[in-house]
Amino acid sequence: GEKLNKLIDKLNPNIKIELLAADKLVRLIENENFSINQEEVNKYLEELLKPYDLKEYSHIILGCTHFPIVKKNIETIINNKKTKVIDGNEGIGKNLFRKIQGKKQDKLKLHIITTEKSTAFEKRVKEILGDIDYRFI
Repeated sequence: GEKLNKLIDKLNPNIKIELLAADKLVRLIENENFSINQEEVNKYLEELLKPYDLKEYSHIILGCTHFPIVKKNIETIINNKKTKVIDGNEGIGKNLFRKIQGKKQDKLKLHIITTEKSTAFEKRVKEILGDIDYRFI
């Protein structure tokens, strides 16, 4: 929150900024069976965004690492070419790449330690992280 407020303070005061908490969206993504109820997500997003004329906004910035999982849902709900949906995954990925670049690895290997084997969890990890050599322990 503090970093975000400092960034907002640096921006042009004429820019219209709305901060929306979407705690329920996190819970819909982070449920116990790791499956997303698309209908429920879409309904929640429609309710959350209904008060706003999204054509007045140039960007929606996803401020949580969970939200890119439902980025396509958000783009469908806003349904206009003017408003761009931005997430930080590319920047996070580039930063991670820079950090491991000196390790001289041909391919990143990821070891994930869990308390119990879950195919649904493994599927979600692969959905989020993409093409990485996985080993679940």
